Amino acid sequence: MTDLRALFVTVAVVEAIYAALALLTPPRLMLPITGWVLSPDGQWVVKLLGASLGFQAVIAWVFRKDPPIGVAWALAGYQFVAATID
Repeated sequence: MTDLRALFVTVAVVEAIYAALALLTPPRLMLPITGWVLSPDGQWVVKLLGASLGFQAVIAWVFRKDPPIGVAWALAGYQFVAATID
């Protein structure tokens, strides 16, 4: 997969799914679905992370037809750092 357009569409779809799951999952279902025991603050952190994933999906969708290489590097860097931290 070296076609940046296909990669941007893939990123947009995957991140939109993650964002929807984070933003739409009720707090009472977090433990059964993810196994996470969250404090009330932790539930807000999940929502904020969902919002950031949604923003990333929007950016990838906006640039999907003519993706600049700088935006591709920024998204890749974000993914690398996020995976390293996880």
